[in-house]
Amino acid sequence: IKLGPDGAYALVDGVEYNAAAAPIQVLNTVGAGDGFVGGYLAELLRNRKVSERLTTAVTVGAFACLNLGDWEGYPRRNEFGLLDASEPVMR
Repeated sequence: IKLGPDGAYALVDGVEYNAAAAPIQVLNTVGAGDGFVGGYLAELLRNRKVSERLTTAVTVGAFACLNLGDWEGYPRRNEFGLLDASEPVMR
């Protein structure tokens, strides 16, 4: 379940999981839900733990919110760390 600025929640096999939201300045929420689900399913297909699925889902959803388009802001897996970048330029 997407919780917006409160992150995400999942209940799988009777176990509760939570993921914190990425601290971003939201420009647009169009595509965030689709990105969230896509991120979760991508990790499910890779047999990742539920906690990893939620983290990826939250990350992809956050990237979608940083773009004025729909899907154009979705990251590649090697770009996930850019949300935590402290410099405005990545080298």
